[in-house]
Amino acid sequence: MCPKESSESFLNSLDECAIPKWKRSYFQEGGIPAFSFRWFLLYKEENQEAKEYQGINSVPGSWNRFIASLNRLTAEVNSANSHQIMRFSLRVEEERENVSWNPLTQKEEREDVFFEETLLLSRESQSLVYLQNMNKLPSVKHEYFIPKIVDYLLGNIERYFQHYDQSEGSIGKRVRPF
Repeated sequence: MCPKESSESFLNSLDECAIPKWKRSYFQEGGIPAFSFRWFLLYKEENQEAKEYQGINSVPGSWNRFIASLNRLTAEVNSANSHQIMRFSLRVEEERENVSWNPLTQKEEREDVFFEETLLLSRESQSLVYLQNMNKLPSVKHEYFIPKIVDYLLGNIERYFQHYDQSEGSIGKRVRPF
């Protein structure tokens, strides 16, 4: 079941994508690349004939908006139909001693450096993001769009924690199923 607001938002985003104005076929010109993808869409509006759209290694200009709309709708429907975890983040902070060589003084220099690493999983954006900060400044960011892996990881997190009672303020107590 899809919440009314979600379905209205999705239909509005489809209007913004202007799918009926898409060309019927999108094909990349030139040689065959090492990696290719093919897509097919059967689109039907109420009281209209169904239209087919397809492409190989080429997409319409509003393709990313279309895919983002589908991802949002899927995440919202999944959330409405079950109590799935939509986002998960894990943050680790630590201080490390950084030892470096100063060529001017010809001596080792030592300083405490604050490290922070964050792993974010988002069912809505279907992405995994790894962030690393050093002394509160961003130093590394990796972002991956991996829908099936994100769903798999979040599903495992849900299953792992489903038998734990968080009302006690501790995740360490296991609740026995009925």
